[in-house]
Amino acid sequence: MNNKNIALRNAFLFVIMVAVSEAILLILPIELNTAMFMLLPSAAAIITMLLTREAFQKEGWKSLGFGTFQGKSFMIGLLTPMLLIGISYAIVWTVGWGDLGVASENAGKGVELAIRFICILVAGSVTVVLGEELGWRGYLLPRLKSLGTSKALLWSSVIWGLFHLPIMIFTDLYHSDVNLYVYIPLFMLNVILAGMFIGFLRLKSNSIWPALIAHSAHNLAWSYGDLFTQNQSSIVNYMTGDAGILLIVGYALALLILFRRNKAMFTS
Repeated sequence: MNNKNIALRNAFLFVIMVAVSEAILLILPIELNTAMFMLLPSAAAIITMLLTREAFQKEGWKSLGFGTFQGKSFMIGLLTPMLLIGISYAIVWTVGWGDLGVASENAGKGVELAIRFICILVAGSVTVVLGEELGWRGYLLPRLKSLGTSKALLWSSVIWGLFHLPIMIFTDLYHSDVNLYVYIPLFMLNVILAGMFIGFLRLKSNSIWPALIAHSAHNLAWSYGDLFTQNQSSIVNYMTGDAGILLIVGYALALLILFRRNKAMFTS
């Protein structure tokens, strides 16, 4: 079996491992929480590496991308999601779908909120977000690379999005207060575009750190945007956040810029 087929076989085994693990969690009569699901991809990656014996090879661990760091990609990953989500909430406030402000219990706590933002950004990157990214962009994406960069980015992002759907449909842990018939198509489109953006940074830098910080920055910027938005209309759920139309446009533009500047990489 050549290296391409081995990589694709391992990727397929990983996806099956994630799907089976997720199904087992949903079936078990236990109290579920979001962290259980978010840690599944990393657990599946490690188990897959043990089964394929990649765990016993230096190259197997090196391929996860922890050993390299590229400052430029890291900063793009940090700033781009915060910029896009910041713009989306500025539009929400300007149009009148919500009011800029904080709840009374957070009034006068600007310094505390800023410190909390930094702490959660760092802690989230090396805990729950790591649980996802080690699997999706650390393990899966490089093994799909033999399909070509664009296909690898697309398929890894589609799989990432599909992973979230059973949680949304069968539990109350994730976006339980929205119309799923509208939300899911928007969510999938947003996740695919965001995933391709995050995945590009991972491949461009050969490092998982830009992916970790981009994922954390997206989640935290959205959380703080929600925190600073009062009297929200229900339409905000479909304008920003994980299924936001404004973010779909934003990530599409970010990808277009990356494509124009890195055509050779996207077409490889």
